[in-house]
Amino acid sequence: MRFSLKTSSDKQPNPKYTPPATVQNHIADPGKMVPKNADRIRAMTDEELASLLMRFRIDAFGSAKGLNNSLPNSVGRIEKWLKQPSEGD
Repeated sequence: MRFSLKTSSDKQPNPKYTPPATVQNHIADPGKMVPKNADRIRAMTDEELASLLMRFRIDAFGSAKGLNNSLPNSVGRIEKWLKQPSEGD
């Protein structure tokens, strides 16, 4: 089963989330800032967040079984990943 982080056009972002000023500026002027993975997560719907968390869980299980993982697998690596530009997948 493949989990996707793509937002379908019929889904609305989390209405309780207000993007930080840097993201709001990026929306107004796309050349100003590249959204980070953390920004993307903050704007996710519950369904999108659940899918991402499941990807982390499945990836961790696979890693424990000796498979290669595609997501960060330690607190330090996760913090670094959150600060990287979002790939929009």
